[in-house]
Amino acid sequence: MSQTIDVDLDEEAWVSDSTKKLLAGMIVGFFLMAMVATPVFVEYYQETYHSGFAAGHLDGKIEAFEAIDRKFGSLPVPRRYETLFSLKAFSVVGVSDKGVRTLRVLR
Repeated sequence: MSQTIDVDLDEEAWVSDSTKKLLAGMIVGFFLMAMVATPVFVEYYQETYHSGFAAGHLDGKIEAFEAIDRKFGSLPVPRRYETLFSLKAFSVVGVSDKGVRTLRVLR
């Protein structure tokens, strides 16, 4: 004896109303979260980019100080000089010695 069960499957019968509400809430929640989080992430990544750019800018200046110091030396005794640019404890200065202008690093 075998029994057959006829089930009339409507197109929407397999999804209950509570499941529809849950899925709709999840979709709406996802889009609301994306709308709120997007400006925060954009601001964060812009700040990270500018911070990295500034760090690279400082690294470049330090590299320039070291290259000038290796090539021309530092200024041992303070005398007349013109500061070209500086960073924290270092300055690149223009010095005139016997009519010859050159660069030095002032520490």
